[in-house]
Amino acid sequence: MRYAALREQQKIARYDGDTKKIDKIEKRIDSIEHTAVKLGYKLLRDKKNRRIGIGQIKPNITALVQYQFSGEKLYRVLSGMAHSNYTTLKSLAFTKPAYKNGNGAVIQRAVPPARQLSLLSVVGKIYAKCLWLKTIQFGFDAFNMAILLEEFYDTLRIDDTNENRFWRTIIKKIS
Repeated sequence: MRYAALREQQKIARYDGDTKKIDKIEKRIDSIEHTAVKLGYKLLRDKKNRRIGIGQIKPNITALVQYQFSGEKLYRVLSGMAHSNYTTLKSLAFTKPAYKNGNGAVIQRAVPPARQLSLLSVVGKIYAKCLWLKTIQFGFDAFNMAILLEEFYDTLRIDDTNENRFWRTIIKKIS
C-alpha cells in the first residue's frame, strides 16, 4: 500500500515537472524495497523487469470486499450506481410501466420494491457483521446484540437460517 501511495505521489510530481521530488520518491521506493528484500520478500517485477509492487501485490478493492464480506456483487452494483452505469441505474431506479407504448420502449422512474429489499438485505448483512465483530472485539453484551440482530433481520425479511444469522452458532458456543 505504501508503494501504491508513493507511485501516486510520483505521478503528481511528474505532472508538476518536479524532478527533484520524483527522484526523492524513487529513492524512498528503493529503500522500502530494499527493506522488504532483507525481510525475505521477493522482488516483484513484470515481464519487462519493471517494479510492480513491493512485498506482495496489493489486492484490488473488489477482491478485498469479496474476501471480507462475500460482497462482490453488491460492490459492483454500488460501483455501477456511483459511476452512473446505464444498465445498473436502469435496473435499480426504473421500471416498465403497466401500459405499452407503440412508439418505442418506455420506462418510468421508480425503484423496483423487490430489488430495493434485496439491496437492503445485503447491506444489512454487512452492517450486522461489522456490528457483531465490534461487539465481540470490545466485549459488549453478545446476547442482547443477538436479539437486536434477530429483530433487524426479521424487519428486512432475511431468511431465517443459521447461515444468514451467523451469530447463532457463536451464541450457542458461549452459553
